[in-house]
Amino acid sequence: MRRAFALGVLAGVVYFSGTLYWITGVMVRYGDLQTWVAILVNAALVAYLALFPGVFAVATRRIVVVHGRRALIAAPVVWVATELGRTHLFTGFPWVLLGYSQTTVLPIAQLASVFGVYGV
Repeated sequence: MRRAFALGVLAGVVYFSGTLYWITGVMVRYGDLQTWVAILVNAALVAYLALFPGVFAVATRRIVVVHGRRALIAAPVVWVATELGRTHLFTGFPWVLLGYSQTTVLPIAQLASVFGVYGV
């Protein structure tokens, strides 16, 4: 379980570092923060958000251990649950949801009109 959590957090750090790098510049320019402070704040945000993929990895691993590989069919449900948690818990951060990355894939984007970003 620790390995699953560590790998999930690592994936989260890579994903959120790559998608939220620009926030540092915004905090420097419009928040009047020093660059090093903005980098630390952004790193804290990335570290916090990376916990959600870590939770996803642990939950998915637990499901596989208990129910076998066929239970991986539940992985999308677990992913959506963690994204809903990230959107509504504590700070609420509904940015860079995985479904937004599919806007250029027309058949998948059309699903969003029915199911929303979480259904994609």
